[in-house]
Amino acid sequence: MKKIYLLIFFIALLSTSYSQEVITITYDGTVANNQVFTSTSTVNQDITIRFIDTDQVNDFYTGPGGNASFADGTSQTVIFLFAGVNDGVNRFQFIHGTFPDINSLGQATRVGVAPNTYEFTFNPRAYFDQIPDGQLVTEINFLFQNQFGGGGNNQTVDMHIDLVDANALPSLSANDFIDAGIQAKFVGGDLVVKGLNEEATISGYDMLGRKLFSFKRSINQNFQENLPLPKNQIGVVRIESNSFQKTLKVVPQ
Repeated sequence: MKKIYLLIFFIALLSTSYSQEVITITYDGTVANNQVFTSTSTVNQDITIRFIDTDQVNDFYTGPGGNASFADGTSQTVIFLFAGVNDGVNRFQFIHGTFPDINSLGQATRVGVAPNTYEFTFNPRAYFDQIPDGQLVTEINFLFQNQFGGGGNNQTVDMHIDLVDANALPSLSANDFIDAGIQAKFVGGDLVVKGLNEEATISGYDMLGRKLFSFKRSINQNFQENLPLPKNQIGVVRIESNSFQKTLKVVPQ
C-alpha cells in the first residue's frame, strides 16, 4: 500500500488539479483471483473502470441473451459491479448494494457498439456513502457479475484497485451547507453557491455512483444554475475549488 499522511493529502488536494483516471482491465483468463491494479487516485477522486472481456463465454459470460447471437456482434449491454473498500485492515467493507440483488449494484455500460468493453465512472466517496468521515481507505475491492446472478462464469474473480491511501472527506450534507461564510444549497433543481469567488468544478452523480455531468464555472460570490439531474430522484452534487470542497445529497424537483 502507498502511504501518505493526511496533512500531505489535504495540501495536495488544495493545490493540485487532477484529471480523471481510467483503470483498464483486460479479462482474458490470465487475471488471477485477488489481482491488484495500481491507481494514482484517492477515494475522494473520480475513477473510471474500463473492463474488456476477451472471451465472452468461458471466463466470464457477457455474450448475448434471448435470441441474439454472437454472429451479429451483440453482447450484454450492462454488467454489474459488486464492490466495497479496504479500510486498512479488511477488504470488502462498506459494500454498495446487496448481493445478489443486481438492481442495487452499480451498472457498467457497454461502450458504443463494442461487444465486450464496459465502463463505470464514479466517485468512490459518493458511491460508498456508508464510509465514515475521516475513514482511511486504501483499496477498492470488486467483482463483476452478469444478470444471471453470479457463480461460475457468471461472475469474475475478485479484483482490487490499490488507491493512494487517504482519509474520506466529510460526508454528504442534505441540500444545505454553510462553512467559513460559504453557503452551498440546492433549491428545486438549482445549485446555489454564495460567498465563493473562484473557479469551481461541479459534478453530478446518480445514487449508483455514475457520473452524469461535470463542468467548470467561475463563481463570483452569488451563483445559481439549474443542473441536469433526474427529477424526483436522489442524486449527488460535488463542488470542488482550490479552497472549497463539498458533496450534497439532493432530490431535484
